[in-house]
Amino acid sequence: MFSVKVDGKIYSDTDMQQLIKRESKKTEFSTEAKKRVLKWPVPHDQPRVAIQRMRSVVGAFRYLKEDEVNEIFIKQVVRIGAQLEIMEQALSKHPRTIEKGGRGTNEDKRTVTLTPWTPLNQEEVVRVHGRSLRASEQEGIEVYGG
Repeated sequence: MFSVKVDGKIYSDTDMQQLIKRESKKTEFSTEAKKRVLKWPVPHDQPRVAIQRMRSVVGAFRYLKEDEVNEIFIKQVVRIGAQLEIMEQALSKHPRTIEKGGRGTNEDKRTVTLTPWTPLNQEEVVRVHGRSLRASEQEGIEVYGG
């Protein structure tokens, strides 16, 4: 299943294939039984789980493809980016200070100023993230067809 990260898939391909074939041996901890038990003990439930997973992924993909929704997300990214820039500028101007030593230690009490925050150039981060989203979108189109 496609994802923004190459190795960060939403669902494992192997897991999905096992669910479809009713061969999944995935376990989870049961507090009632106080041991690990099969997550889907009844094999005929497994394909249904795979279909539900696909439905949610494809539904989210189609929702995010809507022009109106996409515009909202783009505006939101711009607003968040602007706020992050403001926070970064403030952090770089006001380095954190901490109290060291004093009571209960052999050292005299003193104030230590830590290294100021270094801005991360959020515009570049957003640009790279946007590129990876477009790549993921293209992969989804190739897999599921426009």
